[in-house]
Amino acid sequence: MADSPSHKLGQIIGDAIESALADPLQQLCATHQLYLDQRGPRPARGKRKKVSWTDRYGNKHDLDFVIERGGSAGAVGTPTAFVEVAWRRYTKHSRNKAQEIRGALIPLAETFGDALPFLGAVLAGVFTDGALDQLRSRGFAVLHLPYADVVKAFSQQNLDIRFDEQTPTATLQALVAACTADPGKVTAAADALLTNLQAEVDTFMKSLEATLTRTVTQVEVTPLLGRSVAFPDPQAAQQAPLDDLQDPLTPRGFDVTVTFSNGQQLVRRLPTRGQVDALLAALP
Repeated sequence: MADSPSHKLGQIIGDAIESALADPLQQLCATHQLYLDQRGPRPARGKRKKVSWTDRYGNKHDLDFVIERGGSAGAVGTPTAFVEVAWRRYTKHSRNKAQEIRGALIPLAETFGDALPFLGAVLAGVFTDGALDQLRSRGFAVLHLPYADVVKAFSQQNLDIRFDEQTPTATLQALVAACTADPGKVTAAADALLTNLQAEVDTFMKSLEATLTRTVTQVEVTPLLGRSVAFPDPQAAQQAPLDDLQDPLTPRGFDVTVTFSNGQQLVRRLPTRGQVDALLAALP
């Protein structure tokens, strides 16, 4: 049930970790003059407090953190990073959550493909290797905060958050009460979690920073010239004098490959020189 004690406890833990992560993200954005959007008031989105972006298919996605280039409290910029945070206690839920994150961020990455946005997932609790690899295989940077480390960080604040499916409801209610009675301890526990796993956090943040600060190292533009001919079968194409189709007076567009300092590549096929110029002008 959505209002069960275990769900409430999970919300408390997840929200605390999300809040703790906001600090290093904000520091990074301040260093590089970027805007960090997160839950809360922002004039640019009116009365809505949630961070929401719409993909090219018209689907709206509520998100945790979005880093924007050229953004401000009053103006929406270009998304250069999407970072989702999730807590899961049980293995059976971890793969579904990974699929949910992938299903939200991949369409947004495609929608804002020219910006090659960073895709990040901070996953706390019990997540299988399969769930983590599922995201990494799609280009996500993944920071895993294991369940045992979460328990340890909370225990440092004398909060015992251990529970499983056999834990009595009364015990779970007591855990929720202990956390809500002293929010400062919960905040301190989440901060301690990131400190205890500083090496892993640093690796994630360096990957993010490499994307945010990348520079163009090479631009390759290949003109596409010649006529296009359709053949009824492979044999007809093999027998055709294909060299005759190469016509420098018949431009068909350009293949553009932009290589960045962090190894990423932006590859586009564009029909006009004007579109090539627009793409290159928009690069940071």
